[in-house]
Amino acid sequence: MRILFCADFLMDCEPLQRSQLGWIQRLLSRPVRRAAGLEPGRFLGTDDGAEGLDRGEFFRRSGLAFDPGARFLPFLPEELSEASLAMLSPHLSADSLLIGYELAEPTRRVLARLGVPFIDFWLHPVRFLDDLLFGFYASDPASHRELPAFAIDPEVFWLYADRIRTAFHARGQVPDLVPGSALFVGQTLRDKAVLRHTRMLNVLDYQDAFTDLCRAHPRVYYSRHPHLGAGDEAILQFLGGIGNVELCPHPAYQLLASDRITRVMTVSSSVGIEAQYFDLPSDILYQPVINLGTRHECQEYVAIFQEWLSPHFWSRILGPVLPTRPCGRVAFLDPGNKLRDMLDWQFSNRFLDKAEGQREQLRDLSRQVADLDLRQSFRDLLARAARRGGRDLVVCGAGRAGRAAVAEAHALGLHPVAVSDRNPALHGSAIDGVPVLPLDAALGAANTYVIGSTEFQREIRAEVETRAKALGLGNFLLFSLAGDNVQPSESPAS
Repeated sequence: MRILFCADFLMDCEPLQRSQLGWIQRLLSRPVRRAAGLEPGRFLGTDDGAEGLDRGEFFRRSGLAFDPGARFLPFLPEELSEASLAMLSPHLSADSLLIGYELAEPTRRVLARLGVPFIDFWLHPVRFLDDLLFGFYASDPASHRELPAFAIDPEVFWLYADRIRTAFHARGQVPDLVPGSALFVGQTLRDKAVLRHTRMLNVLDYQDAFTDLCRAHPRVYYSRHPHLGAGDEAILQFLGGIGNVELCPHPAYQLLASDRITRVMTVSSSVGIEAQYFDLPSDILYQPVINLGTRHECQEYVAIFQEWLSPHFWSRILGPVLPTRPCGRVAFLDPGNKLRDMLDWQFSNRFLDKAEGQREQLRDLSRQVADLDLRQSFRDLLARAARRGGRDLVVCGAGRAGRAAVAEAHALGLHPVAVSDRNPALHGSAIDGVPVLPLDAALGAANTYVIGSTEFQREIRAEVETRAKALGLGNFLLFSLAGDNVQPSESPAS
């Protein structure tokens, strides 16, 4: 039997899969290898099939649209043709055991249909413990029956919630709210937690329930997701039409700690689960993203703390499906914030832990210094580019570095005419007034190109040179921050 690590190879975009697989393999390859005596591999769904499954062809064989730039690609299992499912046969079989991270229900149903065993784990909705908690599910019933031996006692959740509530009150950090109020917790616009069939839900899908909440409480505080900066204008317009709704900037745990909040409502946010441990009634309008429970029945995900990082966990969980070795338990000497720190998934932890709050402030300062260094690097590079080329230029890359390059170009009085990027979701948008275009459309707009990336400079350079030559463009100047290209270099296209 083969053991393969994976993310959601059907629904998640390729960059997201690769990012998740990176930390999964680094954390779990050793303990799984110790337990099973096998070297785990990995399985990907890619845009072009260069490694793993060709997602584009997979969905096209079922007549479904494929957008490689979409973070999630919702689908219904019943829409998939036999021709699509046949593409999985060379990669997966009953002799393949998948250890997957956050496999959506449609993907799990596809694996069940093909008879491929899997172990799936998700970030657990209770996120106020000493470290991140995960929920585990095994498709093999015998393996699943082993999971409760590692489960955390749910009584611990109430203990930590009491700690949080007491700490906020003792520090005087509970916000001054209208007594008898309700809290509605918003979410991002694209999240597996709000996916129903092929639609992403939000409060506008539950206007009657939200209006009833407003009638029953003197004030409803709407907690907008902190990562949502735009795109929810229709939601904000709806909220603005109700007189007793107030956008609330306070962190969720400060709100849950308040004695003046009497009810919580959400589409499917994890805060809706956490609220019950603060003795607050909670209405989850859709459903939790995974089936949680304490009876540990067949379809319930089991809450497990850090045990899954140890070989002894995998020795026992994998035992029913393949031969395993006996392994001793290993654990961090101090379990606090190990996964939070290594994955940099802080969520609202800065508000729960004084020391963590101070560390987060230092991380913020470090990021600010890094941003200043990056902008200075591009300022120097662009100044040299202006001396060698001209004032018109194309920035290749629309990420953090590309945005810094555009900002510094404007500061120097240069004229960035276009930004190129591979992500089709960005095409048609603009960065500081500069249009984001596909590479082929941007090439030729100027004869000076600046690679706006720190991680993929070599790949972008090769792509620019290849496409420019294919398009028959004349000589051009290509500038990069790459260490082996300290000086800007001329790159003839032919």
